Amino acid sequence: MLESSVRYLLYKFFRNQCTPAEKVELARWIKESAHDATLKEILEDAWKEYEPIQSMSGLKAEAFLADIFKQEEMTEQTLAARVPVKHIWWKGLSVAAILILVLGAGTYFLVFNDRTQKIAKETKQPVLISNDAFPGKQQAILTLSDGSQIILDSASNGTLPKQGYTNIINKKGELVYYSPEERFPTILYNTLTTHRGQLYPLGLSDGSKVWLNSASSIRFPVAFYGKDRMVEVTGEAYFEVAKNPNKPFKVKLNGMEIEVLGTHFNVNAYADESIIKTTLLEGSVKITGANTSLLLSPGQQAGLVSNKKIELIKQVDMEEAVSWKDGYFHFKNASLQTVMRQLSRWYDVDVVYETKEPVQFFGGDIERNLNLSQVLKILERSQVHAKINGNKLIVVH
Repeated sequence: MLESSVRYLLYKFFRNQCTPAEKVELARWIKESAHDATLKEILEDAWKEYEPIQSMSGLKAEAFLADIFKQEEMTEQTLAARVPVKHIWWKGLSVAAILILVLGAGTYFLVFNDRTQKIAKETKQPVLISNDAFPGKQQAILTLSDGSQIILDSASNGTLPKQGYTNIINKKGELVYYSPEERFPTILYNTLTTHRGQLYPLGLSDGSKVWLNSASSIRFPVAFYGKDRMVEVTGEAYFEVAKNPNKPFKVKLNGMEIEVLGTHFNVNAYADESIIKTTLLEGSVKITGANTSLLLSPGQQAGLVSNKKIELIKQVDMEEAVSWKDGYFHFKNASLQTVMRQLSRWYDVDVVYETKEPVQFFGGDIERNLNLSQVLKILERSQVHAKINGNKLIVVH
């Protein structure tokens, strides 16, 4: 394969744009070039372009290039086989380790601790134990304008009570609002709420789509009238806003307001997180706080810190911001406390530390459809031990 073709495939690969056939082609090249002097250079250049190595300065990683799959097939069984063929010491996170993580099927977890790294793979086979916690589901509570509540889930399909002139349909686990064009004077508000262990998608009356993560809520008008489209959010939500240059879309959250015309972005405003984050994937947004405002471009992230000042976050992992919507956890140099907070929300458990919280950092992907016991098995491989006791996740390491 020409070097230019390889670099192009790597460019697509790190942006998760490769087709299955291109992944096979790229993996074959890696196999055939395992002892090629240019391998390190090409991979390292591609990684530098995607994510500057300085972002993990001071950390050495020993990468293992693996025999990812056989020549003629790309199956999970063959992807699970990892045969070390070469040791490469680099500053920062190894591209080879990323290749093993992303090209493989299933769930991989990369653990950084005391300047070492480990890679583990969790199978999709169910683990049946008496004391376990199941992953979250598509469930939510809809509070109507009169205060009445409706429990929603992926199995309940049908038409819900009309709100003014607006029709509401719960269709295959997605709540969708349809509103006629004519105006009416009274603006009615509904609230969609998820508890821990729940998430739910929502289609607003203007055609915008919202994915609501666990322990979150969104308050919104059943139809948008007036000069703008205003909603209020707690917790975390991902937005795909329908374009309307004459009616900006605004999101209010604790201490911050986001204004957009049409864009894709994620907001994380959990009360137990130290920073309220807005991550922009497409379009542009203007973020306003008590003392500052900031205009974001695609690929940028802003944070509202404790002094209510909005700051641009320099090192951004876009996948980390939106992976929950796509069905997996994505950690990048995340602390144990960060990991546990996400597990707490998704598995509806309270985390208790029976010992001093270890200083340990994690990176990698875990599918959100695994039972909690399976996730804990992954953590055990990195010397973090925890047990499930009712609705408590007890860390005993």
